[in-house]
Parts: sequence; C-alpha cells; structure tokens
Amino acid sequence: MSSQIIPVEPFDYVVFGGSGDLAERKLLPALYHRQIEGQFSEPTRVIGASRSPLTHEEYRKFAKDALNEHLKKGEYDEAEVQKFCARLYYVSVDARTDAGWDQLKKLLDEGKDRVRAFYLAVAPGIFGDISQKIHDHKLITKSTRIVVEKPIGRDLASALQLNDTIGRAFKEEQIFRIDHYLGKETVQNLMALRFANALYEPLWNANYIDHVQITVAESVGLEGRAGYYDTAGALRDMVQNHILQLLCLTAMEVPSSMDSEAVRDEKLKVLRALKPLNASNVEQATVRGQYRAGASGSGPVKGYLEELEGGVSNTETFVAIKAEINNWRWAGVPFYIRTGKRLTGRMSEIVITFKPIPHAIFDQAAGRINANQLIIRLQPDEGVKQSLMIKDPGPGGMRLRNVSLDMSFAQAFNVRNPDAYERLLMDVVRSNQTLFMRRDEVEAAWKWVDPILKGWETTGQQVQGYTAGTWGPSQAIALIERDGRTGMTKSRTKSMASTLHSFASAADLASSLADKVADTLSAAIAARGTASIAVSGGSTPKVFFQALSTRDIAWDKVTITLVDERFVPADNPRSNHLLVDANLLQNRAKAARFLPLYQDAASAEEAARLATEKTRAISSPFDIVILGMGGDGHTASFFPGGSNLAKAIDASTPRGIITMEAEGAGEPRLTFTFSSLQDAALLVLHIEGEGKKDVLAKAEGSGDEAAMPIRAVLRRATSPVEIYWAP
Repeated sequence: MSSQIIPVEPFDYVVFGGSGDLAERKLLPALYHRQIEGQFSEPTRVIGASRSPLTHEEYRKFAKDALNEHLKKGEYDEAEVQKFCARLYYVSVDARTDAGWDQLKKLLDEGKDRVRAFYLAVAPGIFGDISQKIHDHKLITKSTRIVVEKPIGRDLASALQLNDTIGRAFKEEQIFRIDHYLGKETVQNLMALRFANALYEPLWNANYIDHVQITVAESVGLEGRAGYYDTAGALRDMVQNHILQLLCLTAMEVPSSMDSEAVRDEKLKVLRALKPLNASNVEQATVRGQYRAGASGSGPVKGYLEELEGGVSNTETFVAIKAEINNWRWAGVPFYIRTGKRLTGRMSEIVITFKPIPHAIFDQAAGRINANQLIIRLQPDEGVKQSLMIKDPGPGGMRLRNVSLDMSFAQAFNVRNPDAYERLLMDVVRSNQTLFMRRDEVEAAWKWVDPILKGWETTGQQVQGYTAGTWGPSQAIALIERDGRTGMTKSRTKSMASTLHSFASAADLASSLADKVADTLSAAIAARGTASIAVSGGSTPKVFFQALSTRDIAWDKVTITLVDERFVPADNPRSNHLLVDANLLQNRAKAARFLPLYQDAASAEEAARLATEKTRAISSPFDIVILGMGGDGHTASFFPGGSNLAKAIDASTPRGIITMEAEGAGEPRLTFTFSSLQDAALLVLHIEGEGKKDVLAKAEGSGDEAAMPIRAVLRRATSPVEIYWAP
C-alpha cells in the first residue's frame, strides 16, 4: 500500500542563503524529491537569493552539483534534474542595503497569485533586516509565509526582540519557526501511537509509567561551527528547541483535534508546567560535560579545547537534565533528557519505561522480569520497538525472556523514508503550522532554560570531562542511577556490548593486548600530547607487562598508575607496585611516569586521601583501564562483602581512591572508585584460566552486583568492555 501524494498549490520559494550549506545539503534535495513524487503544481519556482554574484545558469549548475553530491545512489535522474533546474532562478541581494531588491520584486511580480514563501537559511543576526526589507519593498501578499531557522535568540530577551522584529513585518500566522526534528516520521508517529490506538493512551500517565528518557546523541564534533558553538553550548543548541519539542509531544494532553492551534496549545501547557530549575537545585538536576581527546570512527580525534585551537572554555558539549512536569498526569515521573557531541554513536530516541509488575508469580528460576519499554527511534533507523516478557520456547520449564516487537519504517513499508525537510517545506506551502513553533512556545522554552543558564553561572558549575567516543561523563549516569534507575536503553546496550577476544595461550594474549594498548596510548598522545593508563596487579598481567614494556611508544608522555594496591610499602613482595616496577617499568617503558597508590601514612584512610590528591595530576578520564577478575567475581579491590563495596561501585561516588577491607583479602586495600574507571576510552578485562570463563558467563547473566562486583563493570561502563581471555 502506497501513500497518496496530494499536490500543493503553485508556489515561489525564495531561499535567502540559497548558495549556502543548508540549501546545498537539505533544501534543494528535499524540493527535488517533492518534484519527483509529483507534489508540485505548475508553475512553481525556487529562487535562490544571497550576496554572491551568480547568474541563473551558474545557480542551476550549483544546484545540479549539490544534487549529484547529496542524493543517495539511484536517486539522481538526469531528466528530473533538468526539469528541476529549469524552475530555479537566482537574485543577488544584500540584506542591509537596497541592492538587488528591485530585481527580486520584478521576478516575484510574475507570479503574484502564487503562494510565496521566504526561507531564511541565514544567520539569525540578519533575520530582522531581511524581514524589514521584504516588508519595505512590498513583497508580502495575502499568501506569503516566512520560514526562520533556529536559534530563535540566545536567551529570553533576545528571543523577544527577534520575535518582535519579525512580527513588525509579518503576522503570527505567516511565521513558520522550523524545527526539522518535528518533521521526522517517527515524531509524527508518536502522535499516531498515542491518539490512534486504544492500547497506549490509558497507560500514558504516572500510574503506569516509571520514567521517560530522551536522548539525542551525536558522534561528530564542532564540524566547523566553533565560533557559534562556543557561544551557545548544548543547552542552547539542542535542549531549548529540539529536545523540549520532543518532550512536549511525549507529555502533552490529548488535543481536541489535529488543528495546529489545538496541538500547539497543549505543547505550551507542558512547557509552562515544567518544574523550575535554578541556582537552588541546578547542581542536583543537571550535568554538564565537555569532550576530551579520544577515538571516534576510524581513528583518534581532538578534544573540544584542541578543536577551539587554544584558550579555556567552560562551554558544555554534553548536558543531562532530570526534568519534571508539575501536573496531574506526570506527577512524580522524571524525564531524563541528554544530548552531546562526540558520543559513542549517532542516535536519537525516546524511551518510555513502564512501572514493574506489582507482584511476580514466577519463582527465581524463571529469571528476571524486566519492565516493559516503548522505544521510539528517530535516527538512524527510524522505527518503534515494544519490549515484552514471554516464555522462552522449549520444554525446560518456565523461563522468561525479554523480546521486542520491532517495526522499522524502512522494512515495514519498503519505501524511501522522506527527509524531515520535505514534509516541513510542503507544510509551509499548505500553511499548516502544526509542526512549527508558535511565538509563545519559543518564549516559554526560554523561560525554563534561562534560569538553568543563570544557575550554572551563579553556582560556578563546571563541565565534567569525558573521553570522545564514550557516552558522556559518569555523573550523567549517576543522575539516573541514584534514583534506582538505569540509563542503559536497549539500543544503547546493543552498541556497548562487551567483546570477547580468545587466545590459544597467555603469550598470544599478552602480545595482542600490548599492541592494542600501544595503539590507544599513541592515539591519545597524537591527539593531545599525553596519555594515561591504570593497570591491575596480581600474577596474571606479568607477561603482558613485559610485552608492553618493549612497545615503541612516546613513554615520556605516558602516566601509569594502579587500579588498586595493598596498604603495604612498595618493597613488600605482596605489593602491586613491586610487580609493575619489575615487569612494566623496564625497557622502553622506563621513561614513563608512575604514580603509586601506596602512601607512607598512619592509616589506610589517610593513605587513600593522599593518593587521591596525587593522582589528580592525571587528567580524567583514563585513556586505558585494565582490570582483572577473581574466581569470586571481584575486580580491582571490589570484593563481595567488602567494607566499602556499595560506595566503591556507586557511579555517583566522587572520583578518587577509597579503602576496602574484606575477609580473606589480607591487608587493607586502596582502590580507585568505579566512577574513576568506568568512562575510560578503552576498558579491558584481562582474565586467564578455564574456570574464569565460567565465572564470566555467570557474571554476564542476571544477579546482584554486590555478590559479583564485576557485574558493575560489565553493565555500567560507559564504553564497550574488551575482554581478553586465554586458558
């Protein structure tokens, strides 16, 4: 079954910034696709406008080149491209003078009765100038619309000023404030799921929903936007518009109809009901992050400050917020929102987690009963997934299993998934404002965001470092986990699954792991000039240490420390320091800087405090952390029944070193907290022995982290865990 294409009225689309990046990558390809789908009525024209002195033919060549570069394989049709280029025109105009405006008026006067849309794909600083010129040169007809891109201001005051400036030339019903996220099929399907099915809406409230997570993750960095981004940050760039719009569509009440005003009225109510965040609570409800050098895609990448090319910046490239809506429907239901750059992957999703069943009738042998989740994927693979518990097939008794009903739009409908701009550009022509922000929505969003910005400034809340290629700072995970919830959505778990590397011998493992570590350290050094690694002790890593010490690395730029240590002097035969000194700090690795955990102090507690102070010289997070695992499932000095175990594996515990005592462990231990280790760019679990493989299999199943602390690493590390095993 194919959808019916309804042609729109003939129109003239004037694209200011017509030779710019947005027109090249998005607007021209989107309009081309709409032509192919038969949605244009004739005569229809697209008019590029900018300061560049181009002729009509030169602009048509620009458009043809843009289509050739940005269309997918099989979408470029020479006859359709020629037809599309024939409707293209170009006028050179200046936003701040009268140059070119008479030529634009003359061209537009040829189609006075058509729909006339002005698209401002330009910097916000000239929105007002262009709006006034359009008005002064009498280019506004009864069928005129104007489209403005984000950002609509950088705070409430500037948003009010910009809205007033555009409003002096255009009526509110003529102004289309575009947010391309709202044009995605999945976002629109959210309304269909809620309001066209009897299944969900009765459950869409605090009685049945435990919490909601909205994630918009990007794997890219600044992408040439350093000047803009450092004055904006993730809160202004993503939360104030895209993410709050997704939150509104998720949380709004049922509108009386799909009329644009009815839908936008309900979204506005959500924005006005958001619990205020300010200096009194912003540190408890928000986390700011900034990416450091790491690995992304196929190689090393620079950190944010290196991309800025000097200076100090407290601009956030990552933000996580615990938002709450003060109304009857959502009382007590947290909305965890997060967005960031240089994360593990590119993905956007909304996850609705329902409350657990009130009483389990199945015994423990049936397995863990997971809460149901509805996962709405916006990108990269748009679709909807509903998780359910079912019986595992077979005669082996009642064993429960979590499965997903998964609908990918591409697979379900076997059609091309239109770009969001295609829908939105045609909605402008149709004068349908449902998916566009109204003035009072923009201002209500800023009224919530402004106090957060001011709260950060008042409290001096700093950005937390995170390694590029990970899922952000550990404090963001703690923001969710201290509420007894997990931030590991199903799609995220899939991308972070541990990888097992098996070897025939310990020597083969040692050689391979040494190569992996050497490459990672060298990449970190190339990106920012230094590197850091925390290693475990015991007898297992001895051969690996010896292999690593021979690798050709700029060791004088490497800092080495231990994951944990016994509270014994360095020359004690049981100390990990002695093991590292004898096997790793040899050969080429002699040039490395070593920071021991043991400190000459009256107590282990005092030694932990001193070691925490000294290891702060290591820029966090670590580039590499290498852990071992005991037969009881302990790792580092995270022992089952340990005196400080709960504190050690709690992601919200501050970074640093604490003490640990446990039965059978001998001397008191000094150990890094899990929060210090979990967000390493490379986290390795080095285990040897047939029996350890069985322990690992048990740890990867369900069960209490306190009983097998290695589970905390496997479940909650912010980067995929690389497991190296030999018999």
